[in-house]
Amino acid sequence: MITVSTTKLSSKGQVVIPEDIRTRLGLKPGVQFIVLCEGDLVVLKTIGEPTSEEFSRLLAQARKQGAVHESRYCYQRFHIWNLLIRTAFKDT
Repeated sequence: MITVSTTKLSSKGQVVIPEDIRTRLGLKPGVQFIVLCEGDLVVLKTIGEPTSEEFSRLLAQARKQGAVHESRYCYQRFHIWNLLIRTAFKDT
């Protein structure tokens, strides 16, 4: 079901998600989003911490792809987050 509402951008760059949408999605203060922009389209996608099983699977996948090495810690973290982001968007 698509819900359509309007909102405004504040002088501080904040956007209020309308109450009916927050309620329907169960959004609570502090929830994190990925923000995507293409042309004049802005999309907010909720993200959360992966379950321990999902994190283990993603870590195993990163290791299989050669992303996890002691000397490449920053790349490892980037690659794992990249996998998490792709996982978050596979349902969209």
